[in-house]
Amino acid sequence: MSASWPPDVDLLDEIDQWLYKQRWFPGSTGESVRLVANIDLSAYSAPLDFDKESGEGLDPVWISIIQVGEAYVQVPLVYTDEKLDYGVVSELRGAYLVDGAYAPSFLRAWLRKAYENDTLSPIEPELADDVLADLLAAADNAFVLSGEQSNTSVMFDSKYSCVLKILRVLQPGTHPEVEITSGLAREGWEHIAKPIAYLDERIPVGDLATDDTVLGFAGAAVKHGRDGFELFVEMASAGEDPSSLARELGATTAGLHEHMASAFGASSTLTPGELRERLHVNLSAAAAEVPDIRDSDLTPRLEAAIDQIGNLDSLPPLIRIHGDYHLGQVLLGDQGWVVLDFEGEPLRPLAERRVPDLALRDVAGMLRSFDYAAAKGGAKDGWLSAARDSFIAGYTRGGGFGEVESELIRVLEIEKAAYEAVYEYRMRPDWIWIPENALRRLAQ
Repeated sequence: MSASWPPDVDLLDEIDQWLYKQRWFPGSTGESVRLVANIDLSAYSAPLDFDKESGEGLDPVWISIIQVGEAYVQVPLVYTDEKLDYGVVSELRGAYLVDGAYAPSFLRAWLRKAYENDTLSPIEPELADDVLADLLAAADNAFVLSGEQSNTSVMFDSKYSCVLKILRVLQPGTHPEVEITSGLAREGWEHIAKPIAYLDERIPVGDLATDDTVLGFAGAAVKHGRDGFELFVEMASAGEDPSSLARELGATTAGLHEHMASAFGASSTLTPGELRERLHVNLSAAAAEVPDIRDSDLTPRLEAAIDQIGNLDSLPPLIRIHGDYHLGQVLLGDQGWVVLDFEGEPLRPLAERRVPDLALRDVAGMLRSFDYAAAKGGAKDGWLSAARDSFIAGYTRGGGFGEVESELIRVLEIEKAAYEAVYEYRMRPDWIWIPENALRRLAQ
């Protein structure tokens, strides 16, 4: 292809209908989209055997920034003669418009741009040259992982095996995934995917012009990692005792919070009244949207449970937390449990996800996740309580929760289940019975 950029095509017309079919697209069918910026990466995309003297041009490689309502979406694109097996957006004028996540030329450009920005191998910068050479050589065989929804993940299998997560919906400012994994890695905590790279840019468009925006990041791959949710669903289905693995996961979670407090410090706590107000607001928001909560006697009973928090004298200090902690965010690998995805709850603004909170909010999230695993696996009586009790035993080193912690866990589970009900009502209506049953139990 010619190295001229942008290519002589009407970009928006070609990607418009394709966008509506993507699981990560934040809009709805027919919602208008607007191309607001292009970031040219063509100069970084050359293959390792590229001969500058041959006169052969490089494929145009760039990132289109698309506005959908108030959201900004990243669409990496490549225009090439080569028809790839996956990721083709459109056949156009004898060539192909391709989603960059599937194109080695885009992956090479991403890596070289991160190297230029000094964000390749951020924990061990002395290894940056070696990491770059290794991942560039692996780019031709990198592949997109299935199952991702809000972002797109690409696997590099090499000496520095890693998973590159290309963020689709962009927000400016410090990204918690980059911030937290870097902080924990510098603490020497081994139960995370060590940061391999990230890429940020200042994009002169709307809110994105206020600060650097993280476009993606890569974390070390977990050797022989098994998805925590799938693992516990299998155990529930087979009637296997979850106690040992749940206890180990509880202990890992306690280590996570200890190292979070060490890396980022602790701050003054909420008052019981402030927490009670937050819980009431979140419950009211859920009741306003989900008919089965709004049109039942659940809300008054849940509000009464929340009101009991006002009787507590004080609450634990606030620390940085995971923020969206569940079994799908952990892998069981060769070194034990590994915690992933510190992005926080995807429905919350980026700034909110970085605000310190009660560590027990993560605990409540994981306890709710065992509920999902039990439901999906058709667990028999006693399986769920064994998983929950063992996780709590691991987290508390066998001491169990005291009266204050038990009260907090109950209301934080109410908050989490209400959030889940909203998510399921919007995204997966067939699953809404799981958080609704939990809310009925918690209302007792």
